[in-house]
Amino acid sequence: APYTAGSSLPSDLIRLAGGKNIFADQEKRWLTVQWETVIKKNPQWIVVMQYNNSDDVQGKIDFLKNTPALKDIDAVKNNRILVLGLSDVIAGVRNINAVETMAEKFHPEAF
Repeated sequence: APYTAGSSLPSDLIRLAGGKNIFADQEKRWLTVQWETVIKKNPQWIVVMQYNNSDDVQGKIDFLKNTPALKDIDAVKNNRILVLGLSDVIAGVRNINAVETMAEKFHPEAF
């Protein structure tokens, strides 16, 4: 099951980049959700977190791309999967870089 940001700083960063976290309306800062809910909400982008250098990010991406139930999600269909490090989305100096990276991906025509 996906572990994702709810009402928290990552949701604010996504908003500042011109996007909307599909789970921003949740009270919890971080929560586990069901894939069925993700499929129903049909995100345009999926942000994959790299928690540390040994995190298998490619394995996470491969899971998204190779799981039949997820193949029709717009983000997966259109290869709109963005990787950010955990240090990019917790309070710190890297937040502005995360906002810029997401904005460039979400709205490339603006850059």
